[in-house]
Amino acid sequence: MLRAKDHLDVADILRLSFFRLTRGELRAADSNEQDKKEEQEEKGGMYLFERYNEKQYPGFLFFAKKTFSKKKASGENSKATTASWVEAAWLGLALPLVTGARVVVTEEYFPLYNSASDFLETVVLDAPHQAIRYALPQSSARLRLDELYGDRKDGDWIGGAMAALSRLIEVHIDTERVGGDLKLERFSRIASNTQEDQLFLFSFLKEQVRRDKLDQLPGKKASHYNDLYQQFVAYYHSTKGDAMKENATRHEKVTDLYLQFYLPFSDKINPITGKKIWPKSHAIVRPIDIAAKCILKDTLNLTEEEIKLEMFQKLKAWLDIVEKKGATGKVVAHGPRLDTLVWQFVETFYQEVFCSYAQGRRSVLNSRLNRFKDGCEAVFSLHYSANKKSYQDADQIADADQFEEEIPEVGVASTDPR
Repeated sequence: MLRAKDHLDVADILRLSFFRLTRGELRAADSNEQDKKEEQEEKGGMYLFERYNEKQYPGFLFFAKKTFSKKKASGENSKATTASWVEAAWLGLALPLVTGARVVVTEEYFPLYNSASDFLETVVLDAPHQAIRYALPQSSARLRLDELYGDRKDGDWIGGAMAALSRLIEVHIDTERVGGDLKLERFSRIASNTQEDQLFLFSFLKEQVRRDKLDQLPGKKASHYNDLYQQFVAYYHSTKGDAMKENATRHEKVTDLYLQFYLPFSDKINPITGKKIWPKSHAIVRPIDIAAKCILKDTLNLTEEEIKLEMFQKLKAWLDIVEKKGATGKVVAHGPRLDTLVWQFVETFYQEVFCSYAQGRRSVLNSRLNRFKDGCEAVFSLHYSANKKSYQDADQIADADQFEEEIPEVGVASTDPR
């Protein structure tokens, strides 16, 4: 249910069936039968420790959850620590919403505190698995209410660590699940990569497309992941404010710019549908490949302006080939307008992608280029999905004048390439 929504709110959490006891479960809790508890423990369900007698007020309620285990190829069982911590941490973050209580999540059998007055935070994760730390807003695993659920400026929407962990689990399930096996032992990869660079989300999306053998990236999925990308950027870079939000849209600006002079559609027709064939990934991001190659292949220590001029010339030479049907795509701008648009693209790519995103280092650009291109491909799918209703079929989409009007011009300070 959570995966179907772009934003989580309090009602979404409270409506989860997990927090609604069935009549049978209520009867089992009331009867407090030992065999029932043993059965729950054996199944991996939660059960309440008998630490207080009936006349004592329980300052702490202690619940235990059986650690997941997984069979190795040899048949031997091994503890699934990552999976156990993912579930326990999510429950720990959600329970303050459901119960109004503070929560401590620990692997210890004995209480860490005598009362809630011993700690000020709302949730304490005691020595959590490293995979969980990637989802936390800071190195500390002691979370205040605002860190748990965000500043709540948008009403009942939940942000903070609760939303981040929920979305990381969502992306993990989308990417790693094999049938009924969630493969939560691999959760660390999704969590660490997303924390390192939020553009990894689009790489995960491309993994899903390749795994499912889809011909194209679904526009609805691209839109959802672009929304998740914006949420993760705001979460991991909350202290950087509007400057980081501006940088987060660099892949959108670059894509908007080159789509004003180049479309990746070819004239090939699908014999089954009778419509134009969806362009290949390399055709969609070809301008980015050309621009990046000019920077990465620079062995002559050219100046900034010389590199930009080479980028401009390489792009113009390639567009001439496209115009003569020697390469896939369509040139949708001509004359002085084409020169201006290409130069704007060169300026933006050099400054915002190479100097800012890649920190002016070729090795960093080379290592991050694929995930940046995956983000640009998702933006292209978004444009296509948003505009396709305005056209009768793919032939109209490939019409230069109509498509050009749909893509807003990006204001970039340009320099005369001559």
